Amino acid sequence: SLANQRNDPMNQFEASVDLLTSGDHLLYRQPLESDVETFDADLALELYLSNFNNPSEWRFVFSGNINPKTLKTLVVKYLGSIPTNQRTIHGVTSSYTSSSSSFSSTPSSLQKECPISHLELCVPTTDDISPLDVKFSEKTIYKRLKIQMQDPVSKIEMCWPLELCGDSENSMSSTSSLTCFDITEALAIAHRARLEESILLDFACTILEQRLRDILRLKMNAIYGVSVSVVFGSSPPLKHKCPNDIMKGYLSITFSCDPNTLLMLEQVVFNEIKNMQTFGPKPSEVLTAIKTTKTSLEELTRTN
Repeated sequence: SLANQRNDPMNQFEASVDLLTSGDHLLYRQPLESDVETFDADLALELYLSNFNNPSEWRFVFSGNINPKTLKTLVVKYLGSIPTNQRTIHGVTSSYTSSSSSFSSTPSSLQKECPISHLELCVPTTDDISPLDVKFSEKTIYKRLKIQMQDPVSKIEMCWPLELCGDSENSMSSTSSLTCFDITEALAIAHRARLEESILLDFACTILEQRLRDILRLKMNAIYGVSVSVVFGSSPPLKHKCPNDIMKGYLSITFSCDPNTLLMLEQVVFNEIKNMQTFGPKPSEVLTAIKTTKTSLEELTRTN
């Protein structure tokens, strides 16, 4: 229940982190009893059905060790038999239906297949997604929660804003005069640049996490565990019209420790971040990060 959540120290901690990293965005705000009392279940059901009751607009993704012939038989039997419905887009009702392969087509092909000529696109794309507009704080915020607990323990999460903008040399400043093929190519370039930056960022997090673990836990015996990660969950997807949009998120460093050592350990973290920025990683750390990442990916592939 909501009352039990408020009595849970970890829930309070995570709610505070969400509030600060999202700028108190409504999506990440914890509900209150008053919200439950005014909740309109009929409206929620209507909105859900409006968005998810038309299988012709769904996109199915299958991964793993799959036999294509077996998969096709199952898809036809269990997915192809689902009835489709008419869909109203921008006030116009369309009976457009599509196989899953059509959804991977370029915007030009979708426009040719569309039975309503005056609409730019009948099938919604990433361009139709409204961004959440989650804003990370522009100033430094330090918030401390004091909660009565049976055993003295502190948990800290340190967050910094991040931006992935890809390779500006290969970016396109405007898409107003580009063809659909050019826009698709721009998206591919932007996505590839973002992906490369994301992988390098993951390597940096792996190296920093190992450093902090070696110093804070093995050498100082001062923490119970440490985690370094990046969060881009609220960043909008790449858009056809704006392939050079910046992907915004934040870096998170979390660890638990004795309350009396909290401030000292914070400074150790700041020092290690400064060392990474100034001197970069050691070659041995890079090789270890690559090996760790490769092993993890191989295990994920093996277990689907």
